[in-house]
Amino acid sequence: DLKPSPTSYSQIPNPVTLETPQLFPREEIMEAIEKLKLLTAWDLEPVLSEAELGEALANYAIADSQALAPVNEEWSPTYNLNAAAAHAWMIKAARAAATVEIDPPLSGIVTSKVFENCRSMARIFAAKGTGNVSIR
Repeated sequence: DLKPSPTSYSQIPNPVTLETPQLFPREEIMEAIEKLKLLTAWDLEPVLSEAELGEALANYAIADSQALAPVNEEWSPTYNLNAAAAHAWMIKAARAAATVEIDPPLSGIVTSKVFENCRSMARIFAAKGTGNVSIR
């Protein structure tokens, strides 16, 4: 029965319920921006910039586990990742809405389908409610 050493693992709250802490190896804990990149397919058309993802996170910064607000100097960065992802997907949907043709010609990629897919992803993340990520 192997037990993790306290120096190689961090205790972080469950990102969905925040009720039960879970242990993850330090190297597996992603920063919020990296998680948001994965959730939003940020580098696929329509693409998002890192600045846009950072702004989405900033818009959904929340009080940390100690009830410290983001304006407090001792605040541990904590974000509503689902809301930030929904916001990012709506940006992608807005970009896709600007075009309604086959892009590129003869490719079979209809941009209206891309628009609907982006909106669908935004709805999925918005429906998830508050999945919070705390970064230490």
